[in-house]
This record gives sequence, structure tokens and C-alpha cells, in this order.
Amino acid sequence: MATLNHKGIDTYKRLLSATKKYWPVFLVGVLATLMLSLIDAGFAWLIKPIINKGFIDRNTHFIRWLPPVIIMVFVLRGFSGFSSNYFIYRVARYVVMDFRRAIFNHLLKLPATFYDRHNSGHLLSTIIYNVDQVAEASSDALVAILRQGSLTIGLVGVMFVVNWQLALLFLIIAPIIAWVLQKVSLRLRRLSGNVQKSVGEVTHVASEAIDGYKVIRLYGGHQYENEKFQQATKANRQRELKVVITNSIGTSLVQLLIAVPIAVVLFFATRPALGVSAGSFAAVVSAMIMLLSPVRRL
Repeated sequence: MATLNHKGIDTYKRLLSATKKYWPVFLVGVLATLMLSLIDAGFAWLIKPIINKGFIDRNTHFIRWLPPVIIMVFVLRGFSGFSSNYFIYRVARYVVMDFRRAIFNHLLKLPATFYDRHNSGHLLSTIIYNVDQVAEASSDALVAILRQGSLTIGLVGVMFVVNWQLALLFLIIAPIIAWVLQKVSLRLRRLSGNVQKSVGEVTHVASEAIDGYKVIRLYGGHQYENEKFQQATKANRQRELKVVITNSIGTSLVQLLIAVPIAVVLFFATRPALGVSAGSFAAVVSAMIMLLSPVRRL
């Protein structure tokens, strides 16, 4: 496991090194991502004054300023969300373009013996499909680390600011959640590699049939090629479904684990000794529920 994690870190370092020449655009995306996470975490904190001052105390000054504040917050959130997605994915597509050009240029210089040992389907899959996965690794994964990581820190901070006793109850279950997610992530990584191989096989079979359609018709190989393609697509379907099953089971387990601290918080929050207000309880529970998505994605 340690070796696998070390290889994963080295891979991401190489991907990040490929973004160096686009660092101004990348920096704008990172700053926008951090702003977006800060705003989302602020929503959880805002629940406390809304309930306490708005619904319980009926503070007219607070109620008067709440609508324009909410509108401004959503305007900022929309702007930062657009900037985050656009600038980071812009860099990712540049990286994919550079990798495809480099691989294609390298293929043009390889000897004929290389093409004799490798089928065209797998080579095409490498340029078209596998390289495109770099976009997800250098954008989706990076966005998840930045946005979900900063959002997680922000939400945990909100929980401690609102009520540190209730926040401690949640942190007790956090190591178990992390262990479950680590196991699921390792299996998903292995299954994703199998999916890439199956896509290469589908491309290879289809490419052979298209390139050799004259030979297939001449020797009546239609049935044989059709069965071959059906087996390749069946294997791809099965591997894709394994990814879906693993992902769904992991999500269900995390939701169940999140429900435990929420239930415990609900029990202790009603104890008079803790002196938990309605707004504090709602803010902490909201932060816990909001943590489900970023923790799972991380």
C-alpha cells in the first residue's frame, strides 16, 4: 500500500510539473477554488445566526440585511465557481493537448518493429482515451484536493467555532470513515486500470474489423469478428459496473458512518447541561451533512 501511494504521489508530481508553463492561469483557478470553499463553509456558520437571530429573537436589523447579504454571497459563489472550473480545466486541456502531441511525435519516430509488436487499437486508445484520463487526473483530482480539502477544513473549523463539544463527537468517527474511503479508493484505482485495458481491447477489435473488412467478407469471418467484439464489449461493461458497485457501496458505508455522530449529537444537544442553542445544533448538523461529499471525494 505504501508503494502504491508513493507511486501515486510521484505521478501527481509529474502531472503538476506539466502545468508549470501555465501557472498564471492555474493560480487564478486555485484562488477561486479556495474562495468557493470558504463561501460554502460560511453557509454552515450562517445557519446559526439565521435561526437564533432571525427565527427566535426576531432581530429586525438582522432580518433587514439578510436578503441582500445572501444575494451577494451567491453572486460571489457563482463567480468563484465559474472561475475555478474554467481556469483549472483550461490548464488540464492544455496538458492533454501537449501530451497527445508529444506521444504522436514520438510514435512517428519509432521503428517498424514497434508497430509489429503493438496493435493499432491499443495505440489509438493510448492517444485518445488514456491521455484524456490525464484531464481528470490533473483537473478533477486536483479540484477535489483543493476544493474538498479546503471545504473540509473550513467546515470542521465552523463546527469547533459554533460548539467544540459537539465537534469532538464527530471527530471520534473520522478515522473509521478515512479507513473505509482508503479501501474503496484503492479498489477503484485498480478497477479503473482494468477499464482502460478493456477500452483498448474494444478499440483494437473494432479497428481490426474496420481495416480488414475486405478479408472478413472474403473468408466469411463476420460471425467470428462479431463474437469477438461482443466479448470485448461484455468485458468492458462488467468492469464498468464493478466501478459503479464499488463506488455505491463506499458511498452507502460513509453515509451510515456519518449518521452515527449525527445521532449522538442529536442526543447530547438536547441535554440542558451543554446549553446548546437551536442555531448551534442546526449549524453543527448542517456542517456534518455537508462534510459527507468532500470527505467522500477526498
